[in-house]
Amino acid sequence: MKIVLKALFVNMLCILIFSVIYINIAKDNFMTQHDTLPEYVDCLLESITIQSGVGISTIYPVTSFGKLIIMIQQLLLICTNAITLYLFVTL
Repeated sequence: MKIVLKALFVNMLCILIFSVIYINIAKDNFMTQHDTLPEYVDCLLESITIQSGVGISTIYPVTSFGKLIIMIQQLLLICTNAITLYLFVTL
């Protein structure tokens, strides 16, 4: 059970960290589906949908830097899930 709580904590921490990153870089790197600048809730939604594995939500990257940040979060999600699965199998 401790492993599950640790994995949950890591995922929640990633959501918060990346939502703050998206908020700070949103002005130049992201747009919404209605071609407006993303708001705080849009950045939080983006981070949650990527971290949950659903994909891109209501905002999308318009620069290579924005795409890179999203790819980093997706790679962290894959690594976190792989490590969690490894720990479940070995314990």
